[in-house]
Amino acid sequence: MRILWDFRLFSYKYRDRGVGRYVYAMARAITDADCAHTILVWGNRNDVPKEIAGAISKWIPYTGGSWKSDLAIIPWLVASNKIDLMHYWIAMGPMFRIGMGFTPLCKSLATVHDVGVENNAHDPYCVQTQTTVYWRFQKLACKGMDAIVCNSYATRNEITRLLGRAPKLCDVIYPPIFSEERTAETREAIFITLGGPPHKNLARVIDAFVHFRQTHPGYTLAVCGEPGQIDFRHKGAPGVAFESMQAYVHLLRRAAGLIVCPTYEGLGLPPLEAMSQGCPLVLSDIASFHETCDAAARFVDQENSASIAEGLADVASDVQKWTQRSAMGYTKYLLLSGNAGRRWAALYSAVSR
Repeated sequence: MRILWDFRLFSYKYRDRGVGRYVYAMARAITDADCAHTILVWGNRNDVPKEIAGAISKWIPYTGGSWKSDLAIIPWLVASNKIDLMHYWIAMGPMFRIGMGFTPLCKSLATVHDVGVENNAHDPYCVQTQTTVYWRFQKLACKGMDAIVCNSYATRNEITRLLGRAPKLCDVIYPPIFSEERTAETREAIFITLGGPPHKNLARVIDAFVHFRQTHPGYTLAVCGEPGQIDFRHKGAPGVAFESMQAYVHLLRRAAGLIVCPTYEGLGLPPLEAMSQGCPLVLSDIASFHETCDAAARFVDQENSASIAEGLADVASDVQKWTQRSAMGYTKYLLLSGNAGRRWAALYSAVSR
């Protein structure tokens, strides 16, 4: 079977964001599993992480455009390359340039990471996107998919509600985390959090940390992210420092905890990455985090700064206990994600029948 991977996302801002890391992990799992199918990639090789790019030999260059102009290009690519299955790696996303199209000449599969456009009432961009022709078309295109793969059961439930039904093949495959497990390091008086869109809840996390620091003055908070993803209104808050994402992994190995308190999340890779390093977790009390982290994390009310501050105090009072819980959580998660490559190969075969 000839499969076309839509990797346009790597040419845009999604490359270094959570969805880009998710696609990297899944694509690497498939190529590492020596998938028997022939895979062609629609994208720019230089934009794709080298571990994936080096495993793919057939490329169709992407010259840029919009989802409207690509509506005509996609069927032409399918026909001219004799494609049996079109795999849209990012479906239901808010980025207008890389939306899905119809592929009547072959089977089609969509990977859905979340339906945040419908759920992020905190984000004006998402609210506006709901009213566009683009978004209405994307929902219609998703209903026409032969198969959908979600990153969590929380997302699967959301997509079923959004579409009014689930396709016959609507599966959940968890991404592997390619990271070395660490559980025995001495941890420093540092908490980490991440910048991002409004639903990431950064302002409330910083408010909670400032309150927590009144009784724990030795602690600092590292806010990781690129400048465009961080609200700098709290730049002068005591004990708060702003770091690039390059510092993020190194901080996970030595920090007292990672704070991830969004109002909504389809899966959430940072908690999984933290567990792979044995880093304690303070997480929103939302379904997707319970699904993958469960007893590994200290859950808090993400809408309440006092609750988040209480969670920080609990973790700070016994960092070693929460480190052990995090490491145990990662061991459990490996059982969920360890066969991702084989499951993708089996799903490709099932769609083609």
